[in-house]
Amino acid sequence: MTVPSLFASSPNCRRPAVTALLVLLSLLLHGCDAPSSEVTRFADGPTDVEVIFHGEVTDDALFGPGATLLDHVRPVDEHGRKAGQVVAARPGWLHFEYRLDGDRREIWVAKTPLMNFVSWDDVARAGAALADGVTVPVGLGLAIQNARVKDVHGDELRVRMPSCGHSTLADLSEWNLLIGAVHRGDMDFTGPRYGWVRRPYSDKDLNVGYHGSLTWCRDEFRGGRVARGYFFASRFHVSPPDQRTDRLQWRPVLERIASPADPVARHWNGDQNAPVQWSPSRQAGFAGTVSNDELFGPGVGIAQMISVEGGRFVGDGRPAWLRFLYDGRTLLVASQPIKQSVSWSAIAQAGAARGDAGRLRLGWKWYTQNAEVSDRHGRRYRVRLIGCGGHTMDVAAEWNALMGGIHRGDGDFVAYPEGIYGWLPQPYDDDGLAVGEGFGRATWCRETIEIGGKTHGVNRGYVTISRFHATEIGYEGSGFGWRPVLELLP
Repeated sequence: MTVPSLFASSPNCRRPAVTALLVLLSLLLHGCDAPSSEVTRFADGPTDVEVIFHGEVTDDALFGPGATLLDHVRPVDEHGRKAGQVVAARPGWLHFEYRLDGDRREIWVAKTPLMNFVSWDDVARAGAALADGVTVPVGLGLAIQNARVKDVHGDELRVRMPSCGHSTLADLSEWNLLIGAVHRGDMDFTGPRYGWVRRPYSDKDLNVGYHGSLTWCRDEFRGGRVARGYFFASRFHVSPPDQRTDRLQWRPVLERIASPADPVARHWNGDQNAPVQWSPSRQAGFAGTVSNDELFGPGVGIAQMISVEGGRFVGDGRPAWLRFLYDGRTLLVASQPIKQSVSWSAIAQAGAARGDAGRLRLGWKWYTQNAEVSDRHGRRYRVRLIGCGGHTMDVAAEWNALMGGIHRGDGDFVAYPEGIYGWLPQPYDDDGLAVGEGFGRATWCRETIEIGGKTHGVNRGYVTISRFHATEIGYEGSGFGWRPVLELLP
């Protein structure tokens, strides 16, 4: 991950720097905060959303001293000539990570547009409108969208436009999630999803608003292409893809192309050579287990850091942790329950049920679902329950993909190669994953459902690995267990 340069003009300290000494002097004299990541999490209907803003990165830090994206990617007109007028060749970049459920992306958005008098078609001819390998019609020809550039570390980045949705309040578009996050807000960008960073940017900072620009977007709408940001940051507009004006501008997005092995080297507690067994779909990877002592230190259990009331420990309450890569996330799943005879409500009251930073009402009180812990190496993890989906054969559920993936299978979870489960060369049995019959072997899950006017918590794994069941959230039967998931935070 790129670290913001000392010479970046960060939102926390917007003073031009000439040398590192002057920057440090400025910090001392003015009390300006050092750049740091900021995060928000919320649920949008069924979608779990997380947005992280890492601050600004200079063009030097991304491409090398004096370099610019235009050295590598340049829009082209219908005659094959360089198109557009340069507004800011070295705009600086806003560094984000965001996640919609399991889809996690790391991107850099140009702080201001690079060019105007450039059409959507001109950018598409350079392969930098969509950048997902598709071929799109442009004028009388076709253009494949495959523009890429390497950063100073040799990592490949896709070059494309931002997604902007089909309406002003297309809340989960990148324009609303990211530009809306760092902009100070306007008549439509209001509420906790917008302008939530400590020092939000003005119209002038981002070159939007009445004296700013419209930014070309990926999205097609009624035969034209979407553009955002003129008059108000939130403004939604549609223009013909061949139109060139001073107001229609190119603000590129750079997206990291992640290799499946990349998170392993960073997150397996220093074990950079940990072998990973991938599922046939390569959606999930398994890298064995890490002991509780190696993760948290001798004698330190998660129950000492997260206070879940009631219940009884299973063993010493310090199991080994199953190490997974899943949809770009690093997840550690307890290999057996920490506690048995514990209710879903007790886990939620500890803030460790949903993991979405949302507020959950239980009785007359509200509980924020934001429990976190740190391991002995200082890495932070969100603590939550495993996602179990809406039915037994919900292949998108974490339970099916992870626990089902490494279990030998049962009547519903048919093992590979006949089915999609049990793909490890030597899969686990019931006792190895603490499922089946016994104390705490019904694992409480994130999801709840309403039955007969009462809230029930989904649970999986009792009697058979695949079993899907729902039980009232206050129930404390000995068959029910707290098996936490630790989701690594960037």
